[in-house]
Amino acid sequence: MPPVSPKTDDIAAPPNAKSHSTPTAADAAPGVDSDAPPVPARTVWFMAISTGLIVANIYYAQPLLAEIARQFNLSVTQAGALAMTSQIGTAFGMLLFVPLGDVRERRSLITVLLIASTISLLLFAVAQNALWLTIASLAVGASASIVHVIVPFAAHLAPTRQRGRVLGVVMSGMLFGILLARTASGLIGANFGLLVSNDDGATWRSPRSESSTATSCGDVDRL
Repeated sequence: MPPVSPKTDDIAAPPNAKSHSTPTAADAAPGVDSDAPPVPARTVWFMAISTGLIVANIYYAQPLLAEIARQFNLSVTQAGALAMTSQIGTAFGMLLFVPLGDVRERRSLITVLLIASTISLLLFAVAQNALWLTIASLAVGASASIVHVIVPFAAHLAPTRQRGRVLGVVMSGMLFGILLARTASGLIGANFGLLVSNDDGATWRSPRSESSTATSCGDVDRL
């Protein structure tokens, strides 16, 4: 009687045998977000507007340097140094705060830095002397580095297929904030004046009302 060949289905596969079948979507590596829902448009625009408004805090004071110098009796060099302190603060913020976004939860970090930015702006608004103003300007610049936390956070939220568009919108908001900050600040300062804080309280100082009583501040006016 001829031997009967065993059936293929009856042969058990070795325990360590590897499958050579084509991988499917379910076998994809973890972290692939091809099926993740897109970020809502309102969220993208909120982040874009937020980055624009935050980064603009660094540049609002530059068109008002002449009025600030006149109020605090600063020279041209001192007024220029004041404008530079916010940039220095931004550099320190990028060095100290931005790396925390890789080790801390970004949402809570953004909240803390937003509160710090609000406090810094309030301190800048009620400054009583040049030293106070300089420290507040440094703090405003440091807290404005939050935009470099929001941008990677937006990239993290967006799925792969949407990430480029989301980053483009958020970065555009930041660039518009940089470009329009000086224009908006200059227009407001020229037409409505400067809020001056002193020992008697805060008063609104209009440039139009003081145009007839301008003193010898030619060097400062050329800022």
